Amino acid sequence: MSESGIETIWERESVTYSNLNTYWGHLFIDKLKRSGVSRFVVSPGSRNTPLVFAASRISDIEIEVVVDERSAAFFALGWSKASYRSPVALICTSGSALALYTPAMVEARYSHIPLLVISADRPSELQECHAGQTINQSDFFGVYAEESHSFPEPALDAWQTVETQINSLCKQLLHPSSFGSQINLPFRDPLTPGVEDGDRDQYFKHHKTTQTAHKSEVTSRSIADFSCEFSYKTIIIIGPHCYGNEINDTIECFLKAYSNNFKGIVLCDGLSGFRFGAAKTIAHYDLFLRESAKVDQLKPDAVILLGDLPTSKPLRAAIERWTPSIHVLAFDNDKRSAGIPGDWTHHTFQEAQGFDLFTQPLRNQQTEKDFRAKWIAYEDACIEQLDHYDYPKAVVEWLIPREVCRHTHDAKDIWISSSLPVRDWEAFAGSRPRDFRVFVNLCANG
Repeated sequence: MSESGIETIWERESVTYSNLNTYWGHLFIDKLKRSGVSRFVVSPGSRNTPLVFAASRISDIEIEVVVDERSAAFFALGWSKASYRSPVALICTSGSALALYTPAMVEARYSHIPLLVISADRPSELQECHAGQTINQSDFFGVYAEESHSFPEPALDAWQTVETQINSLCKQLLHPSSFGSQINLPFRDPLTPGVEDGDRDQYFKHHKTTQTAHKSEVTSRSIADFSCEFSYKTIIIIGPHCYGNEINDTIECFLKAYSNNFKGIVLCDGLSGFRFGAAKTIAHYDLFLRESAKVDQLKPDAVILLGDLPTSKPLRAAIERWTPSIHVLAFDNDKRSAGIPGDWTHHTFQEAQGFDLFTQPLRNQQTEKDFRAKWIAYEDACIEQLDHYDYPKAVVEWLIPREVCRHTHDAKDIWISSSLPVRDWEAFAGSRPRDFRVFVNLCANG
């Protein structure tokens, strides 16, 4: 195979390719370097980790790190001007980070400065399904980008096509009258080169099949149709962003009935506001559902989701692991597809008049005690560990949500920065008897 091929980069660079994303990132950055793009301005994030890792490891690449994307784009613009219009590439994470490049891309269009925007993106199954930090990134800059390419998720059998498009784009970037272009690259987890794989060929063979998003079933079946199928091994999930009086009234009525009658498990998302001031709920599921053995032990017969998909990645992964062998009944405002693999049944909140069915005696009552006891035991164990953890004297970020939740007595409104602070809040904030209203920019911002 030629030097531009897949095998030689593995031997040429002293890098351990522990997963397909890492390998793909190195193929991509190496190809850009050999095509004349060797200057990179990076705004680090999570989704762009494979690209940032590659740019930092491949030789003969100049890299500058600028955290703020708007500043990074203008830095890249100036760098290209100072280097006699040599192309400069920008690398950003998914979501609204890409939008911050817009002013510089407009300037590049009218100044004829060759910028290459490389935007990391969420995979296809996380598009248009309430996933955080996700927007439509394809052809984002419109007339202000000379070329715009949206590549597929990493797969070795797709590399030849990608390589051809990179050749064409880089040739255009080197033209005297060129300006900005965009490449959009989606990545699935794992994003970091953490878990080593002894046999890379088997690993890549396993990942070559493109995952297909399973759309949820939108059905006209009534809630009453499902009542006979649920047992006390039922989990109610109250998702984030449950706004509007009608929605709040629906959930508050349910929680009132739950506190008196329902014997299943209720999980309130930390961004929903219902975790605080309501009946005692399981609050640390984000921590103990990270262990697959516990996920299997805690498998329910059914899941009822109220509102948007939960913030917690471990909880989403658990639902995916449990389906399609369980029922999932979801309620939101407009029956948007949830996008998690498995058979889902959707209703609007207006159709939620049958919630009282789930507070009546259901089948398999003998399973109630063991099922609830397991969830409560893991919750109590997390609280015990957090209470007796040997905390460092210095402030640690993940400790802040817990302390705010425990010791803030008068505040009613909590404003949380997006991305990692949101994850910390979901995992460590716990629950408390006093009300909180939680506000956050989660949907598009990183």
